Amino acid sequence: MHLTWTLPGRLRNLLFERQFEPQIMNHIAARIYQQLARKYVCKTYDHYWQAGILSTVHSCGNGLNYNPHVHSIVTRELLHTQTGELVAPKFLPYTPFRKAWRDALLRVLVRRKYISATESRQFKQRYPKGFTVHFQPIDNKANPKTLYRTAQYLASGYFHNSQIIKVDHDKMRVTFRHRKHLNVRTREKRYATVTLPIYEFMSRMLFYLPGQHQKAVRYYGIYATNKRKSRASQISSASTWAAGIENSFQANPKNCPDCNSLMQAVIFFKYQSYKLTRRLSQNYSLGPDGYYRPIRGP
Repeated sequence: MHLTWTLPGRLRNLLFERQFEPQIMNHIAARIYQQLARKYVCKTYDHYWQAGILSTVHSCGNGLNYNPHVHSIVTRELLHTQTGELVAPKFLPYTPFRKAWRDALLRVLVRRKYISATESRQFKQRYPKGFTVHFQPIDNKANPKTLYRTAQYLASGYFHNSQIIKVDHDKMRVTFRHRKHLNVRTREKRYATVTLPIYEFMSRMLFYLPGQHQKAVRYYGIYATNKRKSRASQISSASTWAAGIENSFQANPKNCPDCNSLMQAVIFFKYQSYKLTRRLSQNYSLGPDGYYRPIRGP
């Protein structure tokens, strides 16, 4: 799914005046989704159940207006990192996510002294249903490019050159188009055009530009770096020839079937392997358990 975690206009204006750093919103949104997904999908708070989350913060809208929000690509299914079990939700209520997003964000803003406790209570009273969180399912079977385009939008940033309609060099003005409104139910988009002096346009672009070496895209859950490395090591260890045989026949081919001691590997490959196979068949017989044993007794 594609989730968009937004802020109300009154709170945005207040945070802009107080020089809010929106990067902290990434972790808050990811934590909320992990907790509520475990609650409604697995009916537990076991931290071994995890979803995959790819998340980024856009500090403005594509109209170059201050509008910090979080975009997340999340998996509806949860994976148990110890057993490999996968659970898919039958129903995921959206209202608790909006309320949890409101409460968690306001709590962090109060702790970091961006707003007061009184202002936090006022926002809770003003928005009893929580802050808006858009849920958009990604149907990659119906449109194979949907996931790619969504990820591209997350990584490309807040503005694209294709939005520019006209550049008037004589009057030093730039005209561009931006999305003004999106109907959540019908997915109908409304656009508007804005004309700015070229220096104001450049100043807005530079103001919202991420800092040097600042990571724009973050990974959480099973997509986190440490989880990917541990998962890769599990896959590599499980893909060996011994693990494949043990998985198929419930027997470790490295151990002797009679005394269960570790056998010595003498040869795995030889250029003229047919000679070795012929000599092996003359001195040993293949038993029903798949092991060669000496013809003249053990």
